[in-house]
Amino acid sequence: MKKCKGMRAVILLRCSPGKYRKVAREIKNLSEDILVFPILGRWDVFVKTKIDNLNELREILGKIMKIGSIEESETLIEMEV
Repeated sequence: MKKCKGMRAVILLRCSPGKYRKVAREIKNLSEDILVFPILGRWDVFVKTKIDNLNELREILGKIMKIGSIEESETLIEMEV
């Protein structure tokens, strides 16, 4: 797999009612390289991370989905302009 230096991904999460703060705190503890905060709207938690390849993204997503209280997610990968 080709290494992509500095690729970024945004992960949007919908959480069980009232659980967005708990989910955001647990994700924040996963890595210093993860920006995470609760948001208003269709999604409950915004996660942004810098990755080197898609395998690294898969690992991060696996850790996030093990947290629990996450009902739905959508992952967006940055593209070059």
